[in-house]
Amino acid sequence: MWAIMAVPRSVLLLLLLQFFTVRTSGTLVSSCDSCHDEAACHESKERGDTFSNQTLSCLCNDGFVGDGLMCYSIKLCSDSSCCKEGYQWSPDRGCVDTDECSLTDSPCKPSQVCTNTPGSFVCLEPSPSSRSGPSSQSVQFSCGSTVCPSGTDCVRMNGTLQCADPCQEYTVLNDDWRSTNNTSTQNLHCDQHVDWQGWYRLFLGQTSAQIPERCVAENSCGTHAPLWITTPHPTQSGQIVSRTVCGSWLGSCCFFSSHTIHVKLCYGNYFVYKLVRPISCSLAYCAEVNEATPENPSTTPDPSTATSSASQVNITSTTTPDNSSAVEGEVRLVNRGNQSCSGRVEIFHRGQWGTVCDDQWGLADAQVVCRQMGCGRALSAPSVAYFGQGSGPIWMDDVSCTGSESKLGECRHRGFGSHNCGHNEDAGVVCEAAAPVRLVNSNNRCSGRVEVYHDGLWGTVCDDAWDLSDANVVCRQLDCGPPRSALLNAAFGQGSGPIWLDDVGCSGNETSITECRHPGLGVHNCNHVEDASVICEGQPESNSTVVPTTPDPRPGNITTAEVTADILSTTTPDNSSAVEGEVRLVNRGNQSCSGRVEIFHRGQWGTVCDDQWGLADAQVVCRQMGCGRALSAPSVAYFGQGSGPIWMDDVSCTGSESKLGECRHRGFGSHNCGHNEDAGVVCEANIMTEVTLSCVSHHQHNASCFPSAAAPVRLVNSNNRCSGRVEVYHDGWWGTVCDDAWDLSDANVVCRQLDCGPPRSALLNAAFGQGSGPIWLDDVGCSGNETSITECRHPGLGVHNCNHFEDASVVCEDSALHDHQLICSPDKLQMGLDLADLTSGLNPYSGNLASLNCSWARVQNNMVWYEVDAVEGACGNTLTTNRTHTIYSNSLFVYPVINGSFNLPVSIPFSCAYPLETDTSLNVAIRPFLPSSGGILGSGAGPSAVMSLFRNSAFTETFPAGGVNLPLGSPLYVGVSVTERELRFVVVLEECYASHSPDPHYYQRYSLIQNKCSTDAQQVSVIESGMSLRARFSALLFLLEDDYRAIYLHCNISLCDRERFHCVPSCRRRKYRSVSSSVAMARVTIGPIAWDKSTK
Repeated sequence: MWAIMAVPRSVLLLLLLQFFTVRTSGTLVSSCDSCHDEAACHESKERGDTFSNQTLSCLCNDGFVGDGLMCYSIKLCSDSSCCKEGYQWSPDRGCVDTDECSLTDSPCKPSQVCTNTPGSFVCLEPSPSSRSGPSSQSVQFSCGSTVCPSGTDCVRMNGTLQCADPCQEYTVLNDDWRSTNNTSTQNLHCDQHVDWQGWYRLFLGQTSAQIPERCVAENSCGTHAPLWITTPHPTQSGQIVSRTVCGSWLGSCCFFSSHTIHVKLCYGNYFVYKLVRPISCSLAYCAEVNEATPENPSTTPDPSTATSSASQVNITSTTTPDNSSAVEGEVRLVNRGNQSCSGRVEIFHRGQWGTVCDDQWGLADAQVVCRQMGCGRALSAPSVAYFGQGSGPIWMDDVSCTGSESKLGECRHRGFGSHNCGHNEDAGVVCEAAAPVRLVNSNNRCSGRVEVYHDGLWGTVCDDAWDLSDANVVCRQLDCGPPRSALLNAAFGQGSGPIWLDDVGCSGNETSITECRHPGLGVHNCNHVEDASVICEGQPESNSTVVPTTPDPRPGNITTAEVTADILSTTTPDNSSAVEGEVRLVNRGNQSCSGRVEIFHRGQWGTVCDDQWGLADAQVVCRQMGCGRALSAPSVAYFGQGSGPIWMDDVSCTGSESKLGECRHRGFGSHNCGHNEDAGVVCEANIMTEVTLSCVSHHQHNASCFPSAAAPVRLVNSNNRCSGRVEVYHDGWWGTVCDDAWDLSDANVVCRQLDCGPPRSALLNAAFGQGSGPIWLDDVGCSGNETSITECRHPGLGVHNCNHFEDASVVCEDSALHDHQLICSPDKLQMGLDLADLTSGLNPYSGNLASLNCSWARVQNNMVWYEVDAVEGACGNTLTTNRTHTIYSNSLFVYPVINGSFNLPVSIPFSCAYPLETDTSLNVAIRPFLPSSGGILGSGAGPSAVMSLFRNSAFTETFPAGGVNLPLGSPLYVGVSVTERELRFVVVLEECYASHSPDPHYYQRYSLIQNKCSTDAQQVSVIESGMSLRARFSALLFLLEDDYRAIYLHCNISLCDRERFHCVPSCRRRKYRSVSSSVAMARVTIGPIAWDKSTK
């Protein structure tokens, strides 16, 4: 005993762990919940001070082998049929990873280092240019017989392996439970069951996140043992480095054996990770927001309350009710009454709530807060601590919002914590709405399931009597424009919690949905299958770059080799710096729409190399600049050599992109060029019929003038680039056009200049809202043939007698075809063009899908049909899933009839949504995770399921259809399979039961599987569930209620996307169950099964 006590504590702990590992031959875990259904959980017993903590391990039962987290039947799996590719059968351990690196013939070249990974291997080669030191050494990967360039990896794209930049080819990992702020242990997660493939980028909400570089306390990040990296992230972009991962448990930062992942810093200051499975459960990768990255908060009020010395203080915030802490950038309103939408403004920053000083505080600032809160319009912006003085830090001062920002943190201010105020100057807001409202479960804030905040909780709205008048109130309250749809039947998924409103009857003029007629808050006769939803028209976000962005107002010239160069860029005039992805044209003349192309990236302007530069690339630049069609794409520094970085090389645009940064290229900063190869463009809006300003007087105050240079134009304040208020760029500012004499001839010039097709209407009286700033044009008179709106007759730039309520607008035809049909068959997507009605000047036989070689077409019934298999990656198909549907998307590109020179194709996006259900539920509403502009949506039938009764435990021989007679007490071997072409989906057994009726709704039933788990481990064994497109279980079934009548088996099953969710149920000792991440299907039934009474 004394000898043991003399051993250092750390060594003793190691000896104890080795003792228990050898004793159990199982796997150390943090919770018995992690053990497989066919495994026992062993735990240490505390004996005096010998054991300071509990140690748990999992050990497979007799007849099974494995690590305890996964147990394999020796009888069923000994032929390796249970093992996936990259794994092999071991009689002692089950399916184990194949160590390719230990083979006699190494799969890597002699100069490379073979590193084994779960199910595969990688060939690494140190980069000769990397810095010294083990923590920063760059690695390179092999791809077939080639070594990928530094900073790239061998990834699968369109079914083939090729070297690619992981900063461009990654999967988004957006799990809020991974946050280091999450200390809840109710719903534990484990990354050991995740099939990690490729590279991942972490997000928390809408904000980019990273794995912590510090020891994280156990029982954080939604798991028992949180994973963190032991050395800092790389600081040099363009290189891939290795990092060691540790898991915190039992007071040790690295209790569980560490493993290695790969990390890359991407341009844009975010990281991507090549993750692998941790060794045990429950271990999971943590995420936290980099403080240097702006936060995009959630919009969920905080039901908690705060008190003052005088009275109860009501707090409504954008904090999620079930979160233990707020998120960076959230706002809340604090008041002493019961109003949810008014109060003292407080913002969450660096872990602490703080107030906002009222210096320069006004309605525009209050409007941003009200919008962020979902509280409608701002009625007033009280100052001098109208809602009482706060405490703690004063985070913001001299706030200056334009009013269009989506959150307060986006507004200009002095800097967090910089102020000259006291709490007697705390700012407040009074919003129009009575209670906050939000739209959830969609990909933007202006569509989704309607939820109302009341009594500290978010709740849904029942769809009884729900219509566009009700939706109009919600859309107005959220400042989202007019409603497009009022959807029923939980179109955006079923909510949870209270149902606050039912039988809503709005006139359409109310300021809040709770002001509409209804039986009372909480009074309803509905279920969540009736949750109401809306789709609003939507308003442009403050950081939108869909429309042509705004030129750089900084001094409009630069000096290069003693030559003054004119610069036109897409920088906003009142911004102090450009925005990521903006472009500008630099030239030595006065043309606004031609010059050397430069793009803004990572805080610096840089040029574009002319390798592969052509008209399609130039067209994208001209469109982004609002300069009309591209006339030429000059190369070899035609407009002079630039300086600084060369950001893009080997640019390959289709011509339909809305901005240059969307085009394919080698990766920002990756090039083999010099500035003598800088690319340029010449856009149509430069070519003028008159080169000097000439005016012809008509009477005392009116003259017709022809300007000497064309100017960019844009359409703003709409949801697409081809409609909106007309604005022209001149003298460093965007300005509007007065509607005096405005007609279709004028609109035609604008539409042509923006490459938007013919005009549909020329609108007056600020139809798309009033602008601000200068009014540049008035009394415009175009013939319709001009290439720029400033070429048309007008009194002169800045000469007008108008106000902004007379701002002119246009609506142009989008260039997409309208004569088309979409058919979503079970295994194909079919897009048809109507030959009889096709009048667009396009060749219907010229089309191709996203992959250029997918151009085969057939003609049937006067339609030209293009088709593609309903498979991810086929012809460029993309696949997205939600909790109700799997959605395949592609685009058909059709070219003009004119042959010869380069012509831009018309892009027709289309999508097919297939319900993850059987044919009986085709009326389920579709969640619109699809492109909102110009896209065509269709729906197809869901997959079908078959349940079979097998004769043996190997599941190799089924009973024939019809009745089956079995001896009492016989084991039933039941298998379920689903017809589904996407292997990313797996079948999950949700509930299985027996009854005396073929009707699955029969009142009397005997439960076998409930909540995905066996109801009695001695009677029912779940053999396979959540692993593939088949599921299997066995059961010992006896008489039901002492009755020998035939029985029927019924199962509720679901499909789960294993690339997004952990699909294998964890059942042992589980006390809390999370909401299912899979999608329910219709029940499947087999029977009748009759008992052989001779065994009675």
